[in-house]
Amino acid sequence: MIRILGGTTSSPCVLAWAVGWVSLMGLACSSASHSTMATTGDEWALSDEAHEVNPAQSEIPGFDSISPGLQPVKNGVHYQITVAAARQAGLQHLGDRLGQAVFQVDFDETTLDFSKGWPPTGPNAFYRPSHHFDRWENASHASAFEAGNRYLAGRIDAFRGHLQRKDCDRAIAVVGQILHARQDFFSHSNFVDLSADDQRTLLSELGIGGATSSSQLKLCAYFRSASPPGAPPGDEFTHDAFSKDNSSKNTHARERLPRGATRFEQAREIAIENSVATLNELRQIPGAQVCFSRSQE
Repeated sequence: MIRILGGTTSSPCVLAWAVGWVSLMGLACSSASHSTMATTGDEWALSDEAHEVNPAQSEIPGFDSISPGLQPVKNGVHYQITVAAARQAGLQHLGDRLGQAVFQVDFDETTLDFSKGWPPTGPNAFYRPSHHFDRWENASHASAFEAGNRYLAGRIDAFRGHLQRKDCDRAIAVVGQILHARQDFFSHSNFVDLSADDQRTLLSELGIGGATSSSQLKLCAYFRSASPPGAPPGDEFTHDAFSKDNSSKNTHARERLPRGATRFEQAREIAIENSVATLNELRQIPGAQVCFSRSQE
């Protein structure tokens, strides 16, 4: 869940969150389940490298579930990508539910800390770079890709397990996690600037659990130890300067490619296409048709 630090949970307010792109547009409404907690050393006890060596999902309570009543902002980029993909895949009846599942990842792994200025956002103890194809401190671009790829492969296994148990709620939650990571890959990398051959190579490698053969791939740096995490000093490809999370994220995202679209627009369109392909692949797994049926609305 989103952790709220340096404030109380009793004051009424509203969270307007640009879904999945860690961009705060308003303030948060706190429910009883989002209790105030103090910052402790334990929150930062494990390095990002340690998390990726053993990224145990059991450390995140209810990781394969969607918080009851969770309402993502409908103009959030992740949400819009997911709803558009669900519609194109013929799953429009699940668009909102899948959009919530995609939002849940950032909701679980983001801290609101009102004691550190504006915007009061950052990764909490449940954040994992692999869930977002982020590059952590001392990681290479290739190792960060491999970590994200291992995570995706593990989520496919989890999806199959939930289908076997006929647990559609958790299966849909895992679909959201898979879509979130894949969508982040196109935003948090230089994919749109690569050659057509490199793009085809990366698409063939994405999600199968291994490393990449592309020497040109770059993934954005997002270091939990940096302040802010998205702009670690001295790094050549930071999240704040080079991610394409929304249309006004940075100059890089707003620049137009030779085809005429901005980098953000191109990354968004590729993310929609890839999300459609992913949904079509997932629905072919035995048991998925039941969970993707209209009875799951």
